[in-house]
Amino acid sequence: MWSILMVTVSCRPYEGPKCHIKPLISKTKQEMKTLLKEYLKVNGNVSWQTIPELDLKNVSFEEQSHKAQCGFNYLKIALKQIKKHQEDLVGKNDDIVKKIDIMILEIRRTISCVKHCLRNCTNVRTDEFDKYDIYEIKQWGRAVIESSVAFLGELNNLKTINQCFTTTNRKSNQITLGAKDMERFTQG
Repeated sequence: MWSILMVTVSCRPYEGPKCHIKPLISKTKQEMKTLLKEYLKVNGNVSWQTIPELDLKNVSFEEQSHKAQCGFNYLKIALKQIKKHQEDLVGKNDDIVKKIDIMILEIRRTISCVKHCLRNCTNVRTDEFDKYDIYEIKQWGRAVIESSVAFLGELNNLKTINQCFTTTNRKSNQITLGAKDMERFTQG
């Protein structure tokens, strides 16, 4: 005697977190400003220069989305290095280290959301990450954080982001992250 087993499978698209691109970039910028204030409290008001990888001014439209994605990749790696430097300077349990950790997660989330609007980055310059002098370490950390505030402000005004903003969802500016995106977000 044969029996027939019928199974009904319902397939629905993954409903992951929504990305509100422009508000997310603004929120990330505000959190970076807060991190900068904390960084200056801990490390002093050291001089700094703009980091070229995080400068989107005077970039052609064709280069904007590529340089923006490379800037995000640079920023994620640089924040990890700044965290390491701060752990060496003030200890792993200091508040600044915890705040940098939170900022790294926020940058990962932002990258997961905006990558749909930007081109892939094929080359991230990391040769300047290793600093040995304490003043240089503090100076470079400030330069990265300060430049990232300007970078996020410029990013929110890029034509590429504005076009993505209007085409993803005109009412709410949402992109739904898939399961693979969420896995990459949580793992780095």
